Amino acid sequence: MATKIKDNGLPEGSGLYWKDKARTQIWIRISHRGVAKSYASGTTEWKKALVERDRLKADLIKGERKQTTNKVVRINDLLDDYIGELKRKAAVHGEYGAGTAYSVEVTSAKHLRPVFGNMKPAALTTADLNRYRDARIAEYRLVGKQEGSWIVSINRELSYLRAALRLGMKATPKKVSAYPHFPIDARAERSRARTGIVARDQFALLMDAAADHLKPVLALVTYAGLRAKEAKFIRREQVDWEKKVIRLRDGETKEGKGRDVPLVEAAVAPLKKWMDFSAEFFPESQSLFHYRGKRVASWKTAWNAACRRAGLVKPILNSDGTPKLDKRGKQTYRNLVHFHDTRRTAITVQGRAGVSEADSQRVTGHHTIEVHRRYDQDQDAAVRTREAINNYLAEKPLAEPKPAATEPADGLAGLTLKDLVEYRRDGMLTDEEFVAAKARIFGK
Repeated sequence: MATKIKDNGLPEGSGLYWKDKARTQIWIRISHRGVAKSYASGTTEWKKALVERDRLKADLIKGERKQTTNKVVRINDLLDDYIGELKRKAAVHGEYGAGTAYSVEVTSAKHLRPVFGNMKPAALTTADLNRYRDARIAEYRLVGKQEGSWIVSINRELSYLRAALRLGMKATPKKVSAYPHFPIDARAERSRARTGIVARDQFALLMDAAADHLKPVLALVTYAGLRAKEAKFIRREQVDWEKKVIRLRDGETKEGKGRDVPLVEAAVAPLKKWMDFSAEFFPESQSLFHYRGKRVASWKTAWNAACRRAGLVKPILNSDGTPKLDKRGKQTYRNLVHFHDTRRTAITVQGRAGVSEADSQRVTGHHTIEVHRRYDQDQDAAVRTREAINNYLAEKPLAEPKPAATEPADGLAGLTLKDLVEYRRDGMLTDEEFVAAKARIFGK
């Protein structure tokens, strides 16, 4: 009996469907013991999706997944293992757990699984990875992205895949025996790393334009080096007004260890005003930074609005120079300053203010001094070096160089009397030259 194909290009009654309009991959709907679940097929071809559907049904009927030793491992399986491992690690950190698992899951479903999902790890080659990289670059160029802007995204996608393969090698028994070289361009990614800081005039504009709940945190992070996520977890009682510090707790920082953050004068007035407002209108809220009494989930919306009101944006254009519009038909903009620029600003200002690298590293929470130095965007090292040398020379001028002694034209400078006697005996000096050279030795 011929397979009847629906308008969406999938067989009728097969349990296959498209989850999004882009049709990045086919999804499978399976009901087992009264429970319906959806599974990613990892392919856009319905015949391959049917094979994957039958495999999943067989696993469900047996009541358990096949053991690794009894089934062929696919890259889809490795990605599942990797995502599961990330979720377990995030669970250990509670609310502060990283969102990496979600990023990997979304990226895998959209880009990695359709291309590599059904491949065996042993079949993966560097040539496959280069073809994937070239195809992704072509996609970015097709939509008019700026040349080179894709490097970070593609590197991240490949690094997720490599991490999944590495985890497979650590499994017992091993799921992966070896993996190919990955064309990850780390140098190009470092060269495209943001180096921007928030200038003083930009800070003033943002403070004037920011929403009330953004002003106190903006004043704090710009000069204290606090991470955006760390600021969300601060409670009112963590502010020590006597020592002018904020005490971050264990488990509520990126590195997991608590630390003290300085409360600089620029943040004192906005923070006190905000705390008084919170105590009056939202006394039940324990969070230092909140929006209408609830802990802030993201600063993105408030930051974007502040940048637009402050005029710190530029319009985004299509490849043909026309304005790029959003789904509602409105002009889109790109912020000239990013929220994370405040962290670079704090570290740069601390260096200019004479704060030691060790102290700056402690208050900002960087694990290594190398990472800390990458955040320091101070460009005045040459100016300070010049001024230091000029000041030193003004206090201790160098001695005037003595004129060099005139060397005799006969080439006998530096000879001893014994040398002159031997030269005369061997016929290399006349009597007159011997007498002249001897007179020079004795200063006559």
